[in-house]
Amino acid sequence: MHDRRYPVFTLRSIVVLSVSVLVFGSLGGCGGGDGHPPRVPVEVEVTYNGAPVEGAHVTFAPVGESQSAFGTTGPNGKALLSTFGENDGALPGSYQVGVRKTQIADPASMAPDDTGAMPMGDSAQRPTEFREELPSKYASPSHSGLEATVTEGAGKNTFRFELTD
Repeated sequence: MHDRRYPVFTLRSIVVLSVSVLVFGSLGGCGGGDGHPPRVPVEVEVTYNGAPVEGAHVTFAPVGESQSAFGTTGPNGKALLSTFGENDGALPGSYQVGVRKTQIADPASMAPDDTGAMPMGDSAQRPTEFREELPSKYASPSHSGLEATVTEGAGKNTFRFELTD
C-alpha cells in the first residue's frame, strides 16, 4: 500500500507538466522578448563623389536620450544598422549621422616578416597610424551635417548619404 502523504506521479502527469513548462516558457519570447525596446529595420547607402563606399563605418547618434545604431557598408555601399544585436535596426527617433572610413597608413609595418613573426622592437612599439579615406567633416555625427529620422510603421527605413569633397 502506498503512503498518501506524497503525490503519485504517473507518466501522463509528467508529460503534461513537461509540455506546460515548454509552452509557457516559450511565451516569454513573444513580442521581441529580448528585453530591449522595439527597433525598426534601417538600411543606409553611402556614396562618395557618386561611387559606392565599401567599408565605411556609419554611426547614428541619437538626438536626446536613446541608443546609438551602427553599421559597416559592403561592396555596394549599403549597410543594415544594428543597435542591440546584429542587423536589428534602430530605435525610432531623430539622429545625427557620422560616416568614417580609415586605412592603416603603412600596412607594411603591420605585416609579419618572412618567418611569419610579427614586428619586434621599435617597429612594434610605434603607434599605428591611420589615414582617413573620406573627408574628415563626415566623421563626427555632431559636425557632419548628416541627419536621419527613423519612423515606425513605414517598413524598412532607407537613407542615402551622398558625400562630396
